[in-house]
Amino acid sequence: MNRTFFVKIVTISLMSLGGIGILGGGFLLSRTVNRQEESSVVSNISDYQIIRNKIWLNPQEISHFPTEIPADAQVKGFIYSPASATGGSALQLRLQKSPSQVRELLSHYRQIAQAKYYGGHTNEHLNRVRGLPTTFFYTGNHEGDNAFPASYEILVLGTKDEGITGFPWSHGHSYGVAINTQAAEIVYWAEVW
Repeated sequence: MNRTFFVKIVTISLMSLGGIGILGGGFLLSRTVNRQEESSVVSNISDYQIIRNKIWLNPQEISHFPTEIPADAQVKGFIYSPASATGGSALQLRLQKSPSQVRELLSHYRQIAQAKYYGGHTNEHLNRVRGLPTTFFYTGNHEGDNAFPASYEILVLGTKDEGITGFPWSHGHSYGVAINTQAAEIVYWAEVW
């Protein structure tokens, strides 16, 4: 009888220690993942081609992005935010080109755009009548709400609503360009949420 009691005590102790170990390990793992998610935004332009050509999952969403940085363009900003457990992913490339190149791009993209907006950000655009999601100005040089200035024409090239009944656009995809002819800039963007 003493031996049975001893085996029960040892079993209960081991199970308790195992449970504490699992809970503690899970807590430490979640803290590590959260830290990695916070620091996972990529803004080094040298990573652009790998991200554009190999990492982004849906090639259609980024087919309008240049396959490589054009030699005659100046990079004004780049950001890639990979998908995480708490959010989607975003890719944005901001280039300055010659005024004539930017006007040509604007003419081309206007012809194939599903929607266009002047300035603002995705929350404003989506909440308009027949509005579509766009993006925030992640590559902008300003603080605040990350809205595009009114000088940017935002052209939606594609969208996909993956929301559920009653919650349209709670998940989805959108991609396009934002063009500022005054500054001779084009912002290529793609988002998944």
